[in-house]
Amino acid sequence: MKCWIMIGLVAVVALAGVVAACVPALPEKIAPPPEETGFIEPDPHVTSCVPSGEYVYHQGFLLGVDVCVIVENKGGAGPVEVVFELSNKETERQTRFVYLEAGEERKISIYFDLSKHKTPSGAASVSVETTAKPAGFAVDSLMQDLDSKDLEVRKNATILLGDLKVTRAVEPLIKILADDGSHIMRTEAAKALGKIKDERAVEPLIKALGDDEKSVRTAAITALGRIGDKRAVEPLIELLEDDDSWVRHKAAYALGDIKDERAIEPLEVVAKNDSSRLARDAANYALRQIRKK
Repeated sequence: MKCWIMIGLVAVVALAGVVAACVPALPEKIAPPPEETGFIEPDPHVTSCVPSGEYVYHQGFLLGVDVCVIVENKGGAGPVEVVFELSNKETERQTRFVYLEAGEERKISIYFDLSKHKTPSGAASVSVETTAKPAGFAVDSLMQDLDSKDLEVRKNATILLGDLKVTRAVEPLIKILADDGSHIMRTEAAKALGKIKDERAVEPLIKALGDDEKSVRTAAITALGRIGDKRAVEPLIELLEDDDSWVRHKAAYALGDIKDERAIEPLEVVAKNDSSRLARDAANYALRQIRKK
């Protein structure tokens, strides 16, 4: 009996060795691409996804379809291309790019206007399919997307250019930060510039501290902290007296990131006297960062 058990164990171990030899090992980490090559190496471990459609009716007529999908990245961080295809009397394709960290899931939404497809008042003739795959694409296409009339396309391009730290996007992003009519785009441009960390963005970001929209101001504050340029110290110190406690909190954190001793005294005042606990905590954090420099 013992002999048969030993023979069985030997067979199992041998089979496991054969399987392991046949299955290729996944890379421990997929290295990010050189930022100026203009081409992103694809990540082979991204799952495809299945769409769910919600049809939009008005007075019995089918006007459009909202499609929402969940995309999951099972490999290393990188850009993912999501293609939506509407099948009706005509075929329409729309593409979105999204940057996903390893293991991240993201919901992607899109709307098809069916009026231009002359769709009858019934959903039976409409089907939407979508695929998600790693994106091997030229950065040039993202640069072109910054000029798109579609806000979602422009926003996604801005986010990706920041995530990929594309330095040749700095000037177009500065223009968006200064002139774009959408506060969403100005906010995303500020965030992207903070990720790229190019000192050409410092003065435009300082100017953006006066933007009418709070989201733009706070994004610019965080970006200046990430870049770490000393030119931002005095403008950020001034914001420690802003009426908005969230702005004061963000400014204190940014000063902690820059680590300039000129901020010590103003930060001590905030840490001791500010009415907001968030601002006081941020000031204490910043003081610790500066003093351990």
